[in-house]
Amino acid sequence: MTDLPSWPADMVAVLVTEDLRAVPVSGAVRAGDRTILLSVRRGLLRGTVKVMVVFEGFVASGTARIAADPMARAPGFAAVDVDVSEVHGYQGDQEALGERVRALEQLAFIRLSCRAAYPAMGLDRSSSATTS
Repeated sequence: MTDLPSWPADMVAVLVTEDLRAVPVSGAVRAGDRTILLSVRRGLLRGTVKVMVVFEGFVASGTARIAADPMARAPGFAAVDVDVSEVHGYQGDQEALGERVRALEQLAFIRLSCRAAYPAMGLDRSSSATTS
């Protein structure tokens, strides 16, 4: 699959960020063969990040950037422009998709818990670099 397929306007998708945060989004808009527009709560994304947008039937991966923060008509939200680099179709049911999303959410929670543990354990990632 090379270009984004169409999807119903009321379809809920899941935005998965590179730090494994999984966020349900509604109102995602196909703005071209390789562009998705959506909105997320302000502060969720910073800069340009790698993301996947999971729809029923396909996954679009690429980079997301903030297009407007805050949005004029929704000040609690930021508009996001996703530049899609790959589109992958899959055959699966909604239950299987839900299980995958829950697994990603659990991984994100574990990752955040580990980050929080670094100060308590006296570990500093910058000091653990290896030399070659």
